[in-house]
This record gives sequence, C-alpha cells and structure tokens, in this order.
Amino acid sequence: VRLQVTMIEIDVKECFYKGLVGAMGAVPATLCAHPFDVVKIRMQTHPSANPFCGGLRVAVKALGGGPEKFKPLLFFNGASAALQQKVITRGPMFLASELCTQLVQNASGA
Repeated sequence: VRLQVTMIEIDVKECFYKGLVGAMGAVPATLCAHPFDVVKIRMQTHPSANPFCGGLRVAVKALGGGPEKFKPLLFFNGASAALQQKVITRGPMFLASELCTQLVQNASGA
C-alpha cells in the first residue's frame, strides 16, 4: 500500500472575499423581508377570528392606525438582531463553500 501526499493550493484571499460577499449579500435580503416577518410574527402571537384579514389589520396597526400616526419604521423593530444573525451565519457558510469548491477542483485536477 502506497500513500502519496500532494500539496493542495488554496486561495485564502478568494475564500475570505466570497465569505464577505455572502455576508453582505444577506443584508438587503434581510431588510426587504423583515417587514413581512414582523407582520407574520404579530399575526401568530395575536390571532384574529378571521385569519384571512389578519395580515392587513396587523400592518395597519403597525403603521400607527391612521395617517396622523404614520410610523413605517415600526416594521423594522428587531431588524438589527436579524441582520447580525444573517451576517454571522452567511459569512462562514460562503467561506466554507468556496474552500470546499477549491478542494474539489484541486483534487479532481480541474
């Protein structure tokens, strides 16, 4: 039995770059989806008798209930925690993905 060990070349800079891009790419997606999460969570915690009109009612209440109390930033309550979670998890995920891609490419000779 013979074992041959070869050096595998990994582009660490590219791995970190892909990790950073993956982490930053999660920011706009999280900011776009967060208002829908707020409405969904409020519907789940305060269910109404008619489930088909609950989302609109929650959205109107979140906006302040009328034009004189218009508060659209209420949809972004808790967004910082969601952003932190996405950046902390997506960065290493994309970094590991790029690392594995390079390992497979080097091992296969591609």
